[in-house]
Amino acid sequence: KGIVVITKSLSDYIQHFISNSTPIFIAPDGVDQTIISTDFDSNQIRQELGISANEKKIAIYTGHLYPGRGIELILELAQRVQNYNFYIIGGTLADVAYWRKQSTTINNIVYFGFQPPGLVYKFQRAADVLLMPYGNVVTVAGMGNTAAFASPLKMFEYMAAGKAIISSKLPVLEEILEHERNALMLDYSKSDDWVFALEKLESNPTYGKKLGTNAQIDVEKFTWQKRAKKILDYFM
Repeated sequence: KGIVVITKSLSDYIQHFISNSTPIFIAPDGVDQTIISTDFDSNQIRQELGISANEKKIAIYTGHLYPGRGIELILELAQRVQNYNFYIIGGTLADVAYWRKQSTTINNIVYFGFQPPGLVYKFQRAADVLLMPYGNVVTVAGMGNTAAFASPLKMFEYMAAGKAIISSKLPVLEEILEHERNALMLDYSKSDDWVFALEKLESNPTYGKKLGTNAQIDVEKFTWQKRAKKILDYFM
């Protein structure tokens, strides 16, 4: 009956290869309704994770450490922004070992390696800032390039956590995220802007809270249940 795609960018691309009469429905990826919750205590979650209540601000990245995921930028930020601790959640044993070796002189970055989803969600809620520094070339399992077409699951998980998001400014991400409404959208290559954004969020926690609240409100439209209903309604 038609084709379901996850982004407008992908819809525009595949139109070159299919009949003009073939319906295309854009249904972005989403998140499980059960993890969208305003009823949690970040301090309690930090205690459960063994994070000191007196720790610095925490910037967290969750996900793989493949090329294009922005780990190089995070290492630079950790060196330049000493008022934050940077937590890296995820990655294969080999990838974690590689990046640890690249950052032996950086004292405010911690690698936690792979964690089960339940703990990943807790780390996201323990953060002050969630980082999504995609490069212009983003690989999957070290191959290909999804930068133009992706609808990252991580983006929706971050939004569900209700915390300030700093993201690369990619057109495909801007289909969901809006600069200074539900995230800060920055040029990946301009590290000074990322430094300024972290400092701004540290000095103005109310601003960060507003970004996180808006993201959490916006992600309500992108649950898997609502996605399925929209697809069925479109084709039935």
